[in-house]
Amino acid sequence: MTTFVAQRLKMGSTTYYLASLTAGELVTRVRTAEEVLTDWADLSIEDRIQRNINRKRLLEEIVPYLAGHPDRFFGSIIVLLDGKTEFEPLQRVQNVGSIYALQTEKIGFLSVIDGNWIALDGQHRLVALRELITGNYKGAQLPGIMNDDIAVIFVEQESTEKTRRLFNKVNRYARATSRSDNLVLSEDDGYAIISRKLFMSEDGPLNVRKEKGEDFVNWRNSTLSGRSLQFTTISALSLIVRDICEANGLVIDEKTLGGVAPTEAQLDNGYAMAVRWIESAFASFPVLEKVRTNPSLLPDLRAANRPHSLLLKPAGQIALFRAARMARDEVGEEFDIDQFMRAAALLNWSVEAPAWENFLVLGRSRILAKRTNYDDAALMILSRCFGSYLPNPERVRQQFLNRWLKANPNTEPPTPV
Repeated sequence: MTTFVAQRLKMGSTTYYLASLTAGELVTRVRTAEEVLTDWADLSIEDRIQRNINRKRLLEEIVPYLAGHPDRFFGSIIVLLDGKTEFEPLQRVQNVGSIYALQTEKIGFLSVIDGNWIALDGQHRLVALRELITGNYKGAQLPGIMNDDIAVIFVEQESTEKTRRLFNKVNRYARATSRSDNLVLSEDDGYAIISRKLFMSEDGPLNVRKEKGEDFVNWRNSTLSGRSLQFTTISALSLIVRDICEANGLVIDEKTLGGVAPTEAQLDNGYAMAVRWIESAFASFPVLEKVRTNPSLLPDLRAANRPHSLLLKPAGQIALFRAARMARDEVGEEFDIDQFMRAAALLNWSVEAPAWENFLVLGRSRILAKRTNYDDAALMILSRCFGSYLPNPERVRQQFLNRWLKANPNTEPPTPV
């Protein structure tokens, strides 16, 4: 029998108990359904109460985060108790004054007499902690993880049907944060931090305030309307910052760093690189400086038939900097970002230009915004305007032609500029 302090609470028809266990106690006592039910692999879909463990997500994301982040934190783990339990309110144990009587009816001692403790929600967090505490994880980890207090919600097993329903509702209505939310809030992803600084810091190249007080970068969501007075989105900007940093050998995403924030030196270095490349683009494309000075021009200049309309859309901006990254990879240390941007400025950047069809634009109007589209468009930019500067231009040209013929089999490919 195990006894600990808990609160007895009720929501709808479900009575549950709110308590805490140390991480060490949690991994010792609680098991996943797959571990408890020996015939798990043979159970029908009706009999299962939760999903299988995603080992890749577990080992690449959750374990490194818990191992290396001093501010590690997560919500309550829901544990199903399928044996006998008893709850004794505090007021039965000790005479408590009337002023506290109502509250002490809910506070007391939960005794789990027998049965299994099954992780109904939070099985990935449970197994991740177990990997660390049992020594299966060979990487470095911060001290004290075993003694972390983990919030636990205990629910008694009534029926498989009700248990499955609880699991389904807990996961169905748990709304994941959007990509924009993650970029706005992250204090560990170096690209997100640099992206915010580019339009929030006083000296940021994208720190432009319009009459309505809106930012030059849309950080609320990941799309722009045709009439928007904002230049780009934080989602697009973070991809651009990633390409700039990684082109220069700086990898500071949250996953690579194991959930730990990059150093100030890394952030300063990445920010300086981003400012350098972005300012080079603004210097080489006068239209960019024009809208930075006067954002009210954006809706008109972004119209499909205008000569730089694609460059004023996030997809075109991503493709431009993706091409610069490819050029840096090809040329190496001798790469000149100003030279590249001047060459890229020779292209026709209108949404209606035939060269973008089926690469970054569909039907001369609809933007194609997948990673493969960005990569294909970047390869075209690289081959057409910077090929003569590459060590092996024929190889790059052939790569571009292969992709062009696949996307536009009955159309002549555009020529170099």
